[in-house]
Amino acid sequence: MARAWKQFSRRLREVRLVAKGAFSTSHPVMAHIIPTRRCNLSCTYCNEYDDVSKPVDTETMIRRINHLADLGTGIITLSGGEPFLRPDLVEIVKSCVARCLNLLLLSIVTTGHSTGQVLEKTARILEFAPRLAKTRWLHASGILKAPEHIRLQCASGG
Repeated sequence: MARAWKQFSRRLREVRLVAKGAFSTSHPVMAHIIPTRRCNLSCTYCNEYDDVSKPVDTETMIRRINHLADLGTGIITLSGGEPFLRPDLVEIVKSCVARCLNLLLLSIVTTGHSTGQVLEKTARILEFAPRLAKTRWLHASGILKAPEHIRLQCASGG
């Protein structure tokens, strides 16, 4: 019964998001932000990797997130490069959670190769915003070597 309710709830959120996007064209449904192009890998297929460009400064990132919040954006994805290489990633996510009241999904795409940084920052994010894990708002793809409880929270929302 609980599983069926969860599936129904998820589908309802999806339908609401699609309807909002179809009937209200004054806001973006989804935004993809690349806070850094720096990465600890250099995959030949990746068109985002750039070890030369400076990352966007924290103030500019937060200003952009605030603008997305004002527009009512429902889905925000942070990727790159490797977003977990940013020392201020937790601060950026805090701003996103605090300002983006319509947020349905916050996704952080990671290679999973900086396991220590990924786990440490994910744990800090879940400390100030445990609802991200409980409501499927935080999805960190690429985490392969995480302790089971963090991997399950990040991948399945609980």
